[in-house]
Amino acid sequence: TYRAGRTAAEADVDAHPTRAAAEKAAFAAINIRAHVGVPLVKNGAFVAGLAVHADRPRAWTPTEVAVTEDTAERTWAA
Repeated sequence: TYRAGRTAAEADVDAHPTRAAAEKAAFAAINIRAHVGVPLVKNGAFVAGLAVHADRPRAWTPTEVAVTEDTAERTWAA
């Protein structure tokens, strides 16, 4: 998803139907239950990413996702 330049927003990492138990445990170890990940792809190459996490399930709003995307672009520009 990142290399394709698409934002990933997940409301509950434990609810993902194909996520392995080890991956769920890794998220739990760092207190992540929900996340938005924004890749920055420049000239066809993944160069950076910005992630926002929550410690409990969270339904990310379109506005929150857009603000995260805008922050990623502004950070890169800076």
